[in-house]
Amino acid sequence: MNTFMLLVLLQLNLFGTSGEPVIKSKISLDAVSAKETVAFIQIGKSGNFLFSNLDAGQYDLYIEIPGNATKTLDKRMRQKFENDVEAAYNTDKETWLWQHPDGFLKVAFGTMKKLAEPYTPVFEPPLGMNDEVEETESDPNDVVGAILRKKAEAERMMNQQEDQRVRIMRFTVIGEQGSIGGKILSTTQKDFHMLTVGKADITLENKGVVEILQRFDD
Repeated sequence: MNTFMLLVLLQLNLFGTSGEPVIKSKISLDAVSAKETVAFIQIGKSGNFLFSNLDAGQYDLYIEIPGNATKTLDKRMRQKFENDVEAAYNTDKETWLWQHPDGFLKVAFGTMKKLAEPYTPVFEPPLGMNDEVEETESDPNDVVGAILRKKAEAERMMNQQEDQRVRIMRFTVIGEQGSIGGKILSTTQKDFHMLTVGKADITLENKGVVEILQRFDD
């Protein structure tokens, strides 16, 4: 086997290919009125998820990406199609997209039964997910201050570990036996760019096809 083929295989093994399921990611459903999680699914090899037989009411949909996501998210081609979109929703494709720190992913919806329109795509990471810890000079003789700082840091870490879910949609079920489903997949930067910005002079956002949920400079 030549060196080029070996490097290609190593890249595919480390980062996965576009359209590969983000295995062990989680998707969960919260009932808004009850303020509690009513169902969750851990994504397997198919990438599929489906919540069915839903009662009437409002729901929030969340995803959680595992710490080893770099094994499945595609990090190649970082420069060629670079843009400032962190998260967006393509209404034509019914696809939610995220430029995750480890790569690019999409939630492609395929089943939306008995849902009131419009449903609301959002990008709402947990508090502190993107926060940087500010380092300050401390007095080595300030024992009480050191204890308080350690306690505050422990609480911050605990809060981050408790809920790493990102809210991606709010929707309302009409009547009974509503359902929502789709796939959580890795994607390439080129695919992300084409689904969020497009290749024409007029962007997909200006055409009304894409809703930008968050930019990096916002």
